Amino acid sequence: MQITTHSILAIVYLIGAGWLGAQEIDLRRHIEVDAVGKASAPADRATWQIQIRGEAPTLADASKALDQSASSLIERIKAAGIDQSSFQLSSISSGKVFDHDSQTRIFKGYFALRSGIIELTDLSKRQKIEELLLADNALEILTVELGSIKENELKMEASLAAVAAAKEKASLLAKKAECELGVLLALREQSGPAGWAKSSDAMMARSMESATSSAQFEKVEFTTTVSVKFEIK
Repeated sequence: MQITTHSILAIVYLIGAGWLGAQEIDLRRHIEVDAVGKASAPADRATWQIQIRGEAPTLADASKALDQSASSLIERIKAAGIDQSSFQLSSISSGKVFDHDSQTRIFKGYFALRSGIIELTDLSKRQKIEELLLADNALEILTVELGSIKENELKMEASLAAVAAAKEKASLLAKKAECELGVLLALREQSGPAGWAKSSDAMMARSMESATSSAQFEKVEFTTTVSVKFEIK
């Protein structure tokens, strides 16, 4: 079978036409904009991330010191009337403790460590939580994070606000360009870890030095971004 130049061109044309059809190129004039939406509500829950650490010349003594601090914390939580189901402790990890000078590190002993989480839904007890956590020098508050039981509703509210803002922005730009806004062609909301931004007035790192201060819990806020594309006439 002999393939001529005209045959090759015809095949190329058919392949190209098929590829273009598969891509579904949208030749309509359009405007594409981004917009941000936010929603907030009073905080109604808080989570403390803590660390309990025991140090001693021997690993056995370090573990013993850790156990004493952990048991003491559990007793203080019980005495404060806080539900124990809101408190979780990790398994024990351990290692060596070193001092450092300009050139070498000097072995001091061993440490035993447990991490913990306390979740509180009654924020009227926040001062009590801070006090009982910081009553032991072996315990450190790493972070305090606020939250809301209305998280899903707040995210939806933020999404709707972002879409409304995007439509308003596109309408203003179209009007300025002496065009009319048409139908919605595409809408994309950022997703994944970077898609939602959560902030609060008391999301902070805390340390043992802050024993005399208490966190002021106010609100949590969710922020999202959408990209929208409208036809313009």
